[in-house]
Amino acid sequence: MYDYILRGGTVVDGTGQAAYKADVAIKDGKIAAIGPNISGEAKEAIDVTGLAVAPGFIDMHAHSDTAFLIDERCESKVYQGVTTEVAGQCGSTIYPCPDDRMENIRHFAGSRFQDFASRSFQEFMDKVRQEGKKMSTNLISLIGHGALRCGVMGYEDRKATPEELREMQELLERDMQAGAWGLSLGLGYTPGVSSDQEELNALGEIVAKYGGIITSHMRDQGANTPKSLEEMYEINRKTGAHVHIAHFKASGKKNWGRAPEFAQNVAAAREAGINVTVDVYPYTAASSGITNSFPKWSIQGGKHMAVARLQGTIAKVTIETDAGATCISFAMSEEDVDYMLSQKDFVIGSDGSGLPLSPEENEGKPHPRNFGTFPRFLRWAREKGIALEEAVHRITGLTADVLGLTDRGT
Repeated sequence: MYDYILRGGTVVDGTGQAAYKADVAIKDGKIAAIGPNISGEAKEAIDVTGLAVAPGFIDMHAHSDTAFLIDERCESKVYQGVTTEVAGQCGSTIYPCPDDRMENIRHFAGSRFQDFASRSFQEFMDKVRQEGKKMSTNLISLIGHGALRCGVMGYEDRKATPEELREMQELLERDMQAGAWGLSLGLGYTPGVSSDQEELNALGEIVAKYGGIITSHMRDQGANTPKSLEEMYEINRKTGAHVHIAHFKASGKKNWGRAPEFAQNVAAAREAGINVTVDVYPYTAASSGITNSFPKWSIQGGKHMAVARLQGTIAKVTIETDAGATCISFAMSEEDVDYMLSQKDFVIGSDGSGLPLSPEENEGKPHPRNFGTFPRFLRWAREKGIALEEAVHRITGLTADVLGLTDRGT
């Protein structure tokens, strides 16, 4: 007996091929059969005539890897159709670190999550299980470069020594062996901003060894985007590691209109043999911690040092929130966002977390991308006359291809 049969729907299977009418049977949480007029009994039959039936959406860039410790429902993702999230992004995880430097990673995790700060990815997962924590979406976890560097070096603004590089490599390799999918870079944040090409290449060697991916919140997402892209390409040239550009954009009014240039830069790199992929989101507004807009010198040493250095109104907000305030900045033009979205080989990532749907259960006013990225993209595609099959492919099968997933997306 099946658990469910979805009857009469239009199957959009994530491959980009033409949709077709079929029933879908589900058993033990997995698709058991697809075909016309499936026979057999089910605990529940659901009439989905007139609706599209698609694979669960894959969020290529998410931040639910700590959010679920507070609220395991991840409602803002599930209600969009997201079933898998690639998290641990922008260089930020609450692991790993050497055994004798736990205070470094506790500091990096912050007071809210310091009890879950861990020496390794495996230790983190063990703590999650011991505490009975669950996540309603599937988690593909990356290792945060910022956490890795902080664990080994703290917030020191200097070049890593050969011994420190070796320590970072060993920690990363241990976590890759434990099931981490790759490394995430947050090169606009401390302490990742203090890294150099040699350090990134050294870590890229480990990621390449395990066939992983390196996702990057680049050092600059505005005027110096070409230079920032080149830094990523060099990792691939030297190590063979797959590099991925997160939330690609032309940020800042002075750079509006440069989306075609930036997209062509990526296209040319691919033609030259660079293994580089990209994700985008369908909003003109970005969102990040308040210190992301500070001069890089002011955040050296961590957020607490930024608080100590500031004066004035912005300082007041920063101090009152212990540098935890999140800002929404309207940094992109509609035309540039449209151009990025129109690139058929760019996948979609929300840059959001799994949050409650109820406004009363949220702090402040989170960016709408946490709740609406995937419906908004599908609406954009429909309004632009893009076939549903193509749009669904870019949030399912294509994303699975980017990640090397064989059991998701179609």
